[in-house]
Amino acid sequence: MLTEVAERALSLTGATELLLGGGVGQNDRLREMLGEMCDNRGAEFHAPPPRFLRDNAGMIALLGAKMAAAGDTIEIADSTVDPNFRPDQVPVSWRDRPDFGGNRPPDTQGVYAMGDAATRRGAEATVEFSDEAVVKRRLPKPYRYADLDERLRRDRTVKEARLTKAARQAGVPTPLVQDVDVANATLTLQRVGSTDLAGALTPARARFVGRALARIHGAGFVHGDPTTRNVRVETPQAASVNDTPNSPSGVGGSGDSDGASAAGPDDGSQMFLIDFGLGYHTDHVEDHAMDLHVFKGSVVATTDDPAAPIDAFESGYRATGDAAVFDRLQDIEDRGRYQ
Repeated sequence: MLTEVAERALSLTGATELLLGGGVGQNDRLREMLGEMCDNRGAEFHAPPPRFLRDNAGMIALLGAKMAAAGDTIEIADSTVDPNFRPDQVPVSWRDRPDFGGNRPPDTQGVYAMGDAATRRGAEATVEFSDEAVVKRRLPKPYRYADLDERLRRDRTVKEARLTKAARQAGVPTPLVQDVDVANATLTLQRVGSTDLAGALTPARARFVGRALARIHGAGFVHGDPTTRNVRVETPQAASVNDTPNSPSGVGGSGDSDGASAAGPDDGSQMFLIDFGLGYHTDHVEDHAMDLHVFKGSVVATTDDPAAPIDAFESGYRATGDAAVFDRLQDIEDRGRYQ
């Protein structure tokens, strides 16, 4: 699980390096699996010798040194312990300063080129693009046990096909499924959108995602991995270039109160949810809340100003979703803050 989540983090952020730290980094099998995963992705893996992984004191000292060098200090009298203070509340003043290692990696749209520019690699699969179709192949993962790997790739391929169709039936735009090859864990899908939401995020588009997830949950299932990389956007400029828009037939809908429709937000763009491979049928409020939690986390990871998109996302969900989901979402967020 740790290796798979790390791989998804590399894909989501576009990072090309992975550093393992903390006491768990002494685990030989974990180091081996992370190394295999990074080799397979063409990313660099770094892990200090186990003797340096006894606790986090060294990392805390290094962070303190960076902050002090950047002039980010506080008076001793103001430095008393606050048990409710969270690391994610710290203003990181030195992060964007290149002299303190603050340069961010270029936006790679969450994929790595593999020789041919028309073949890309995401967190779970290689994706081959043509003018009209996308062929998605879930290749074997060398860090998994072979039997488990085969079952995961098969089951996720089948679920993605079924739930992609179910979402369309619920009124959420998704690609048409053109072919399913279960034996080879391969899907052929309609090509939709000109960019990921991660590269075209606005409050209006985040609101659309909230409405879409509310419809999916109302139909009795979850997306499972609703990140800004798993929402495709056809911008008005891109749509005007094409004679035929990438809107799936049979999906549209009446406008909502703010002018948004089932086909997209009120800015003229079209949007599509993709990659339902981690979805499953459930009516449990905890599972619905986790979908919201994952999307909010992905927004925070892909923009320096997440407040407005997150507010719009939540308002979009509230418009048609179950209010009880937000009570559970607060519980989930509180768990993460040790309150």
